[in-house]
Amino acid sequence: MDSVKNMRTQPCILLIGLMLAITTNLVGATPLETTHLGNHSYPSGFDIDDILFFGASFGPLSVLLVLFVVLSFCCGRRDPNSERLLSHPDDALIEEGLLDGQVPLYEFGTSSHIRCLLISLTTFACCYAGLIMLLILNMTEGQFLLYTSAGFFLIYLIDCCCASTSRYMFNARDTEGLLPYIEKMQASRPVLWMSVECYHYETRSRTCTETDSDGNTTTTTEYYEEKVTTYTEKIHFQYNYSRDESHGEIYGLERFPISKIKFRKSYEFANDQTVNAYNQQSEEFQSSNRWRDTYMDYSEGWSLPGYKKNMLIVNNEDGHDPIQLNYGVYILANMFLLSYPLRMWLEKNSVNTKYQFFKSISV
Repeated sequence: MDSVKNMRTQPCILLIGLMLAITTNLVGATPLETTHLGNHSYPSGFDIDDILFFGASFGPLSVLLVLFVVLSFCCGRRDPNSERLLSHPDDALIEEGLLDGQVPLYEFGTSSHIRCLLISLTTFACCYAGLIMLLILNMTEGQFLLYTSAGFFLIYLIDCCCASTSRYMFNARDTEGLLPYIEKMQASRPVLWMSVECYHYETRSRTCTETDSDGNTTTTTEYYEEKVTTYTEKIHFQYNYSRDESHGEIYGLERFPISKIKFRKSYEFANDQTVNAYNQQSEEFQSSNRWRDTYMDYSEGWSLPGYKKNMLIVNNEDGHDPIQLNYGVYILANMFLLSYPLRMWLEKNSVNTKYQFFKSISV
């Protein structure tokens, strides 16, 4: 497909920028001579060592910031071929069944990833301000901003790991791999589980030592309640039959270069006999464990073995995916604060669709 080839032939600005950043980091430097004015010190002059010093200090950050702005601007444009197809959907891309009538099966994503953008810009700002205060103005307050930047960077990495983009790219496959997955899930039997946790609380004590401003040390004993778990158990609901009633098909994927599929799963009991059997097993399970301790927590849920919530489908006719969809590139971009441009590129060059697995269970 032409759009996929265009993606693959785009200049690898990301990788080139990362190489520039790493190369600049290797440059050595010596501290600046400074003059003192009041409580602060300022650089008194520049020589070749000064230039190298500033290059090593601000070069990588400047390169990344420029890349961030350029890539964010360039990656905000939609794939024209996908936009043309969605603006003129045919009968194969129309799905019935919603309360408000017929709606297109595929649609563009609307996520702006604003949280990632704000955290990234805050990290850049704190790092820049901290370096200026510490290296140019010789102000020790810059250390606090650098620590703050490190804290925001940690939050940023957590956001990257928990983002839906990470799940989509981790579960990327070609169009031929989609049908086997759907058939596998349709044949899979749901697992309904029940769990109990028996526990009580015990009063514990600990010694706390405090020292006041005068150097006086005070020792006190503090009492607190601690939860002590004494027994846990998990069982599965026993049933005989499971029927897949998933309806609808995912077709037209070959029309788009990249498709993001959000899967959902649900189940129902086929008859009242199954409902009664489930309630009876639940009540017996709770009754058989309620006596074990002072308190008991009961929970229940279900799972579908092999189920994946998000999947990325790449229409690669020549068998080669765009380098931007490589999960290693995603991790590398995250480490260099370039997650937002990559997320927006995927958001603008892909279409979204949904599919629901529905199971009917009976005894």
